[in-house]
Amino acid sequence: MKNAFLSQLLLSALLLVLCACAKSGQNSGLLFFDGKWGHLESLNQTNPSSIFLIHQNKDENYDICLPEYMISKYPGIKTELEASINLWAHYLGRKISVEFNVQPLPENTDKGLTSIQQIEQYYAVCGVNTDLVIGEAFTDGTTLGFTQQTYSYYVNSLNGKHDVASFKRGLFLRKSKEEDAKKYKWISFEKKSGKSYTSDELLKLMIERGTISFKQDDDTYTTLPIILHEIGHVWGLCDQYVIGEGGTNCDAKNATINEEGHVVLDFNAQMSSAGWKEKIYLAEDDITGIRKLGERFHNSHWPTKEEFQKIEIAPLKSKDIELFKINNAHYDTQENKFIVDLAMDTNAPIEFTIKIKLKNNERVISYYPVKINQPVSYGHYYMNLPLAKSEVEKVYVSYKKMDSEESIEVDFIPENEKEDVSTTDETVCENEVCSS
Repeated sequence: MKNAFLSQLLLSALLLVLCACAKSGQNSGLLFFDGKWGHLESLNQTNPSSIFLIHQNKDENYDICLPEYMISKYPGIKTELEASINLWAHYLGRKISVEFNVQPLPENTDKGLTSIQQIEQYYAVCGVNTDLVIGEAFTDGTTLGFTQQTYSYYVNSLNGKHDVASFKRGLFLRKSKEEDAKKYKWISFEKKSGKSYTSDELLKLMIERGTISFKQDDDTYTTLPIILHEIGHVWGLCDQYVIGEGGTNCDAKNATINEEGHVVLDFNAQMSSAGWKEKIYLAEDDITGIRKLGERFHNSHWPTKEEFQKIEIAPLKSKDIELFKINNAHYDTQENKFIVDLAMDTNAPIEFTIKIKLKNNERVISYYPVKINQPVSYGHYYMNLPLAKSEVEKVYVSYKKMDSEESIEVDFIPENEKEDVSTTDETVCENEVCSS
């Protein structure tokens, strides 16, 4: 007989926010590749239930309650949610039926309202049969998005785990506070790419593994990669970044472990922290993780391990130079230098040359070529040039794959020199969403 103890378990904010969130990360520049994976430690606390998507039955709908304000602010948000759920499902040979319940839920303006209270508030309108509520919420630190849940349970007398009686789960994008040093802003993938997708079209795009997006500025994040990360938590995957002082929310028994017994993380995974380069696909590490999850919690109504392992993983489609552009060019009065701020993402050695067109002068100063011998990913790569403020009319940068005969040139008019002249801030991809 089940233990008569039935209570509402409110997990601590520290555990929930840190164990299931997407964080902003610093751009390291150099690229490293190493496949790791891991499952959430909290999976061990409960017996199988639909609190995690890995336990979703084949004949059940996944019910999402979505505020009207999210649809208004982020065109295509429904498509992003449905496609994200089914991208993870794809590698298990599954297709999750997603149903949306759109409601006039209030946008949180009360910084004193916790995300747990916001979940309760939303469920009061959406109904107890809702699987997930979506919205924006206040949070701290470098958290960009997060999932939280509360649940009622019985203690199972046979294994001591929780038999979930009911649950409430929320997925939130960060809402900035006035006192935040960094102002977090969002743009939907549809708005950023300038193209409307159906959920099946977006799913196909992500399965092809050839699309990346670059942040349009330091404060604006694309919704899709963060949603894809958070849905990974809803399936049961852990974060692939360090939490606190060397911590992790990964289950040591279900993760990549090194010789010292420590969980090994993959900083290139979708489940890692967010950077300026936003992957619109799952990395090999993510795919390994979801498939290990499918092996661990097999449901007889879904494809077997032998069946889903046969599903092809498309090779990454990449260009030698994914993106190269001039972010800005300006004179620094304190340093007495002219600074050219470049952005670049490459998969091959490159070289580039900066040329400066002087004001009221036909002379063009050409600097020695800069050679970079390994793949790099820089949102900001600063070049300091010893020039006087009044000298510069236009900046040119020609770049190419090393040893290639063909080069591409981009140009930029410094802000203090601009009048009614439009720039040709060209990149190798349109709208900073690149498909290979």
